[in-house]
Amino acid sequence: MLSSQIPLPTDPRVLVAILITGVFASAVAFVVQTWAQRKLPPSRVALILVTETAFGGVFGWAAAIPEPNMAPENTTVRKMR
Repeated sequence: MLSSQIPLPTDPRVLVAILITGVFASAVAFVVQTWAQRKLPPSRVALILVTETAFGGVFGWAAAIPEPNMAPENTTVRKMR
């Protein structure tokens, strides 16, 4: 358990980055998804939404594979452990 509070960022560049990430990564994605759901037939939307989890797993697994010339101590998976 943490004994101290995590300080909030005060650098304006960090706050702008958080705002941009929140707006573009979340709000815009949901607007595009809602728009596409209206345009596509329900069966195709269901198929896309059902496979979303599988694609997330595949892309996450692919991102965790180290490059051939990377030392094991520099890999993402090693840093997460």
